[in-house]
Formats: sequence, structure tokens, C-alpha cells
Amino acid sequence: MHKKLALLTLMNIVMTLGLSGCGSYDNVAACEAWVETMTCGETDFSTLVVCSNYEAIECNIADYFDCLTENYSCDMGVADTAGWAACSALAGCEE
Repeated sequence: MHKKLALLTLMNIVMTLGLSGCGSYDNVAACEAWVETMTCGETDFSTLVVCSNYEAIECNIADYFDCLTENYSCDMGVADTAGWAACSALAGCEE
């Protein structure tokens, strides 16, 4: 339960930091594709990540989703998302 809360908190922080405009990309589709790849035990990432939130980001944040994948592990059905904090800078547009 604590890891789910940490994940939701991190995603909220990322969304707060990343809502500036700089182009037009389908980040919702990128998020949905990423969520489909995320499997770990009983964790259903589709209930934790609201991909429609990424619609307001107007630059390509594909590197962000790559970073999340690279900084994630699943050990015996338990998701370890501690490394995701390092990805937050990639979730927004450069000004």
C-alpha cells in the first residue's frame, strides 16, 4: 500500500512540474503504451497512472517513460519504483 501511495505522490509531483507547453505530441498514447508494459505481481498500473493527465504536456516526453522503465524493478511480485524520482525532470518541457 505504501508503494502505491508513493507512486501516486510521485506522479502528482511530476504532473505539477511538467505542465508547460512547447509543441504537440501524443503523450497520452505514449503513457498508455508504457502502462501496458508494466507488470508486477498484483499491481495494476492502469489504475495508478492517469494517462489523460499527460495530454496537457505539449512536448515529447518519451524519454520520461523510457527513464521510468529503466529505473524500475519487480522483485517477487513487489514493484520497486524508488528510482522514478530521478526521472521527474524529463516529464516536462524545457523553457
